[in-house]
Amino acid sequence: MKKGIVKYQSEIGLSDDELAEILTFLENYVEVHEATNIEDAEMSGVYTSLKDYGLDLLKEIYSCRKVLRGLSAGEAEEVRIYIRERFDLDKKVPTRRAEYVSMAENILEGHSAQPVEQPDFVVPNAPFDRLQAALDKLRPALENISRERAESRSKTAELNRLRKKGERILRNVYLRAIAHWGVEDKRLLELGMMYKRGIWTSKKKGNSEGNGVEE
Repeated sequence: MKKGIVKYQSEIGLSDDELAEILTFLENYVEVHEATNIEDAEMSGVYTSLKDYGLDLLKEIYSCRKVLRGLSAGEAEEVRIYIRERFDLDKKVPTRRAEYVSMAENILEGHSAQPVEQPDFVVPNAPFDRLQAALDKLRPALENISRERAESRSKTAELNRLRKKGERILRNVYLRAIAHWGVEDKRLLELGMMYKRGIWTSKKKGNSEGNGVEE
């Protein structure tokens, strides 16, 4: 497209200022389009990490609950009640991220709190250390996804603005070209545009990937 517009500038009656505007637009569009693709790829990577870290956290929540139930099974009823209440063992593990993050925080808070009511009930630190590590990995990913969403929306909005601007600029090029060449001229392809018969030929052949040029 760019080479074709430069090549046929004088033939289709584009001024130097108009050509400069077109070339600047094309360069900006390519740059923003590539940046948008990068943002999309980064978003995909962050979502994957977020999903993996979330699953890891859920696994450690279940592990802690299993340990707590196992250790309290042989204790007196009042101890079992205390443990169930302190660590939310009667609640189902939620599937929503914000809710199971809150559950993990509650479990860790319960473990770190001084067990005044049942001072003799002691649980090992290892499962809670793993839970804390899983939570520490998830939190930065949550921050990253918020930042990436904002950046992605910004780039998408910028790309959409350029597309609207491009519709006006490139339509002007097309109208200039067909005014000088007509709608059947195959040189339109060099401008990144389709000539009329090429469109009809492409539809007739049902070739959605073809360039519309008659063979």
